[in-house]
Amino acid sequence: MNSLPLISCICVSKNINILNVIENFLQQTYKNKELIIVCHHDHPHLNYMNMKYNNTNNISVNVVDKYRLGKLRNLGIEISNGEYFIQWDDDDWYHCQRIEIQYNELIKSSKLALILKDVFMYITPQNKTYKFSRHFEGSIIMKKT
Repeated sequence: MNSLPLISCICVSKNINILNVIENFLQQTYKNKELIIVCHHDHPHLNYMNMKYNNTNNISVNVVDKYRLGKLRNLGIEISNGEYFIQWDDDDWYHCQRIEIQYNELIKSSKLALILKDVFMYITPQNKTYKFSRHFEGSIIMKKT
């Protein structure tokens, strides 16, 4: 029996190549996790996603629906099974211990939510990495309740 709570990673995708999202998720050291991808019904990588990882859920959103990003994230949270959820952007790369570290820090803090204060960003055209210090709302981990 797994003593760690299930953490749902919520990813909203607009036909971006999400293969990196799936690979980053699969490489996470935190084991009790699920990936929820909210995307259009014709997303080009849904079949790959379902073959590659059997604990990946997805919601197909009809192209005619004009949901805002917040509504799409909320849909992902609603169907998630985790005790906690974490935002998982479709255009970001994550360290293999992101879930594990954020969960452990959240538990130590006794708070209901936690966001990262510092992030490193690699800028491809410049071939440089920069450290940014501010509260990054896109890095939230939160108790689902």
